This record gives sequence, C-alpha cells and structure tokens, in this order.
Amino acid sequence: MSTLFEKYRDQGLVVLGLNGATQSDEDVRGFKRFVDAKHPLLYGASRVAVQGYGAVAHPSAVWIDKKGVIRHVERSGSTYAELEKLTLPLLK
Repeated sequence: MSTLFEKYRDQGLVVLGLNGATQSDEDVRGFKRFVDAKHPLLYGASRVAVQGYGAVAHPSAVWIDKKGVIRHVERSGSTYAELEKLTLPLLK
C-alpha cells in the first residue's frame, strides 16, 4: 500500500491504515516501522467504523472513489499489480 501511496498520491490517492484493535502508541509506531508504512495508520478506531468499511479481516483494504462511494473491499493479500489495477480507474 505504501508503494501505491507514494506513486499516486500526487494524483489524489489517499491511503489510511485502519486498525480497530486497542494498541499502545508504542505498538503502533513499532508496527509502522516494521512494515515501513509511508501512509498514516489510524488506530483505536471503533469497531463500528472498521465494520462500516467492511474491514473485518486483516489485512483489509477499501477503495473509495472521489465521491466517497466504496468501490471495492479487499480482504486478502494481493499483489502490487492487482492493487494497482483496482486503484487506477478511481484516479481518473
């Protein structure tokens, strides 16, 4: 996700990591360093917010278009090419 974020953020791509688990600030910072995340990680989010986006499994990714409509929910590991294929149409 960070690679997509870095490549397409100037075209309007926003990537937010969303974690519904309760973790300490230190745990989240450690995880962010471990995965080398370049995008923001939001944690301590309510279960309602997490489930509202359909992010009920880990990892999950949600594609939301410029109008705020959820276009795709990915609940499994995907290749970079698969993620990019989902992303490109939403940047137009």
